[in-house]
Amino acid sequence: ILLSQAKSAFSGDVTKFRTELTSFMGPNLNPEQTINLNNFLSRWDSAAFTSEEMVKILDISSQMSSRGMRPVPHFNDYLITLNSFDAAERDKTFFTNWIKGLTEITFNPRFTNDNIDRYFKNTVSLIKGNILYESGSVKWKIKNCTPEFLHDTLFYVKIKDATITCYSQKDSTEIYNVTGSYFPEIQQLRGKTGTVTWEKAGYAAGDVFAQMTDYTINLTRSSFSVDSVMLKHYIYFKEPVMGKLSDQATGFASVEKANFPRFETYKKEF
Repeated sequence: ILLSQAKSAFSGDVTKFRTELTSFMGPNLNPEQTINLNNFLSRWDSAAFTSEEMVKILDISSQMSSRGMRPVPHFNDYLITLNSFDAAERDKTFFTNWIKGLTEITFNPRFTNDNIDRYFKNTVSLIKGNILYESGSVKWKIKNCTPEFLHDTLFYVKIKDATITCYSQKDSTEIYNVTGSYFPEIQQLRGKTGTVTWEKAGYAAGDVFAQMTDYTINLTRSSFSVDSVMLKHYIYFKEPVMGKLSDQATGFASVEKANFPRFETYKKEF
């Protein structure tokens, strides 16, 4: 689907951007949105951005305007995200890689305005709360790891030896020892390693666990399935067995009634 391009509200002149942005945002902002705009403008005036970054911020704003993205919510979320980088005090490559990724998706017609706005919100969640993905019913959070922000063909978050927790309503499930990459633009975790235990079914973590390698999980969902997983279950099997793992964030009345995680062995006779 190709987007119909409207005329941009921005001239492309960096020296006029401050005035044009203020005019574009309009007189009807609520107090919180006005603070967001003013925080951004004070950073713009105080040389918080390099001249190269200023050009990129303007180019993205022009493209967002041409896409028909509105002052609220889209530009307000853009400004919140730009302001949150300053508060995070991370190294400069984090911002450089993020804005490269944003440039690509704003100029790519495959990504909708909603996709771009979700990218803003997810970035702020990641910076402020170590949240990889959050929607109305699902949240994936990372701990025991300081993520690195990199850029190859896509912007991605590098994860090493982390614990990742999926929350859905009041329930949760965890993956341990996660090493891999998370791609916020497509909400996809590509793991190299990860471990799931059966503690919620009453087994000690070291007695029953599944080890995943080279797997992909869609973080917009509260459930996942992974093939070619190795299960170590020292009560039932002398040797590790291969099979398919399924898990989801769901609650149980008791450990006896825990029906996740599930493991289906490829070999049916032992």
